[in-house]
Amino acid sequence: MSAMRRADRRGFTFIELMTVWAIITILAAILFPVFARAREKSRQVTCLTNLVNIGAALKMYGYEHFGHLPPTDNDLRPLVTRYIYDPEVLLCPSARREKGRLDIPEGNPDLVSDYVYRGGLCDDDHPTQTIVADEIATLHNDGGNYLFLDGHAKWMSAGSLSEHPEIEGVTELDALRREEDRASEADSYSPEGPRL
Repeated sequence: MSAMRRADRRGFTFIELMTVWAIITILAAILFPVFARAREKSRQVTCLTNLVNIGAALKMYGYEHFGHLPPTDNDLRPLVTRYIYDPEVLLCPSARREKGRLDIPEGNPDLVSDYVYRGGLCDDDHPTQTIVADEIATLHNDGGNYLFLDGHAKWMSAGSLSEHPEIEGVTELDALRREEDRASEADSYSPEGPRL
């Protein structure tokens, strides 16, 4: 009798296994892009938080310097160690580089940042409409994060800046970005980003 029970019991057929495998493959193909977008969205939020922290540091610097922000384009060195304690704030998590903590001693001329800074502004230069800093490249879901003079930061799609003529600083930041690209092409390529 026990031999007869073993013969009645059977495993999965090849067709059943292939069907399950096909369903799992289709689900994976659907879900992987969703997970990738979710991961990029979290990086976008981290980058936005970094820009808000840079904005707070710029505000503190401005309070101590009678409303004037650091005067030199792409020079955030006056903020490091006094207003920004963690130099990782200057790095966008979506930029491709080897991860690791940056130890930047005070006065280091080779400060690395992934953000383009527009210097020489005052805190009363149309604060809600003037872009102070943004990312070097449009990295986040076909758009980029922008820091405004009043300290708020927001994500904007790549084409939306041209739809808002009231926003100041876009052409200046584009010129700084092109200048930075020319300088980086003239120098050797650095995967760490521009030197400030």
